[in-house]
Amino acid sequence: PPPPPPPPPPFFFHPTPAHPDPLWSRGLGDVYKRQHSVRKLTGAPGGTWTVTTLAGAGATGYVDGPGPSSRFNLPQGLTVDSSGNVYVADTGNHRIRLISPAGRVSTLVGTGVSGSDDGAAAVAKLSSPIGLVLDTQDNLYVADSGNNRIRMVNPSAYVSTIAGTTTSGSSDNADAALGGFNCPAGLIMGNDNTIYVADKLNHKIRKLTRNANAGGWSLGSVAGTGAPGSADGLEDTAQLNHPTGLALSAGNLIVADSGNSCVRILSASLATVDTVAGIAGRSGHADGAARTSLFSWGVVAVAQLPD
Repeated sequence: PPPPPPPPPPFFFHPTPAHPDPLWSRGLGDVYKRQHSVRKLTGAPGGTWTVTTLAGAGATGYVDGPGPSSRFNLPQGLTVDSSGNVYVADTGNHRIRLISPAGRVSTLVGTGVSGSDDGAAAVAKLSSPIGLVLDTQDNLYVADSGNNRIRMVNPSAYVSTIAGTTTSGSSDNADAALGGFNCPAGLIMGNDNTIYVADKLNHKIRKLTRNANAGGWSLGSVAGTGAPGSADGLEDTAQLNHPTGLALSAGNLIVADSGNSCVRILSASLATVDTVAGIAGRSGHADGAARTSLFSWGVVAVAQLPD
């Protein structure tokens, strides 16, 4: 018989810089989206890595309880809080799930029905959540991709909308609740509490900044013209193609530019976009010098190893 197909690629996500959590201090977490499981890599570069399954039975479904018997439906985003709880964007179930340090899975937000209702977590609704990030007060921010919104879950498990409307759009606005997204995906938080958003179908990187005087948030654009492309250069003329994942390194924003099969870097000091790995428009598997390496179509996330 022919050999079995290789396992699907892992989706790596980086935790908020505010929480150097136990999972990431020992390695990297990953989501096996098509295996409907949450798994953990333990090890260090140059050494031996061990893979363990935190939760998920390997089949699609919705079951809370002990990790090995729990079920997810296309899980994607991950983040971890200061107590070691793992938050999972259970995209296909329109829910946010929580894995306790003891390995028990529970539902934090969502009814399982796609919707946009704010309110208490037990009745609030999400639509295909993807990216997750935490701030220093353990407020959880959710890229609610199907609603074109960024939602916030506070420590009291109340859900509110901080940016976007349910209609897709691309406008910046001093009142982020009136601004527009089109399938927001990856999230990362800067040390100044700015939230960066990979606005996938707008081919842009956006940012949410707190309005110090009036409260709330403002929405602006960081990079991308709104048209798909691969041009490097100044942030307002450079082009992206379905950016999906984000990470921060020394203040520079690292982007998984999935439609270009490339990794891009937004320089904080130069305000430029450069391709650091991969060749735009070419898919494949090639190691070596970063600029001549190749990635499969749909490179979706990036992560920075802990120092």
